Amino acid sequence: MTNSFYRLATVVGLMLAASIAAALLWMAAKPQGATLAAGPIGTLHSVMLTNGQVYYGKLEQVGRGYVMLTDIYYVITAQDPQGNRTNRLINRRIADWHAPLHMSIPMEKLVMMEQVGPDSTVAKAIEQERRNPAPPQTPQPPQTPQTQQTPPPPTSSQ
Repeated sequence: MTNSFYRLATVVGLMLAASIAAALLWMAAKPQGATLAAGPIGTLHSVMLTNGQVYYGKLEQVGRGYVMLTDIYYVITAQDPQGNRTNRLINRRIADWHAPLHMSIPMEKLVMMEQVGPDSTVAKAIEQERRNPAPPQTPQPPQTPQTQQTPPPPTSSQ
């Protein structure tokens, strides 16, 4: 009886160990969604997306698989007729057609994310824009390397 008891205890122990090992392997292989060690919520951040676009905004939320920004800006570079290049800060809530309140970015679209220093050029430009907002212009979709604006077709007068 003692021999069969030890044999049964060994089989039960091996089954228990195999079950625990299988559960641990399943938990390790199961996708959990990425998390991100970002700066403090409510601070200004820059994010670079996989398509090369860079946005600046207040970090609102970091969840499993996404980052949410509010008060979102981007920079466009313009060239005047004399050939001088200038950077212009654009507020998405004012300039974009749909006036977004927030921007939720999937983690797989992020190349990098950094907290913006309060004394940086972009932080000062955003603060100045908040105090003295530029007059709204006709909303334009953001330019990406894949899209080009084409002039409107000529109108015919009869």
